[in-house]
Amino acid sequence: MTKTAGCALIELMIVIAVIATLAAMAVPTFITYRDRSRVAQVVGSSEAIRSALASYAANSAGNAYPLTGAITDFSSLRLMVNSSGGMLPATAIFTVSNYASYDSNSDGVTDTYSMRLIVNGVPTSLTGSQILLTPEGIFKCTTSGNPC
Repeated sequence: MTKTAGCALIELMIVIAVIATLAAMAVPTFITYRDRSRVAQVVGSSEAIRSALASYAANSAGNAYPLTGAITDFSSLRLMVNSSGGMLPATAIFTVSNYASYDSNSDGVTDTYSMRLIVNGVPTSLTGSQILLTPEGIFKCTTSGNPC
């Protein structure tokens, strides 16, 4: 009786099938964690944005926030934040969807704002894919639109 060394083709195919099954289970989990980390990164940057806007208002006449037309995209926001003591990276991790400043008490001073950010590379079905910034806080928008 002679023994043959090595493994049969069917054994190799079973090993490949097991590895493929494990990979198929792991990849969606990895993608979910990646998307959540992107949202967390933008939330962290949002706090720097809020601080920079507060600093801008404190240094302006009448404690006014930037006018609505002053922030239109990531580049204009980055310029304003970095000049007011914050630090945003050179590459955009989010898109500025909307920025509006308001005069909440009709005294002629823009004393509040709202800014909507869209996290780059994250599906819109994920809670936090859109983030709302106000002087009162940072809010992760849900798929139903709440609290945004």
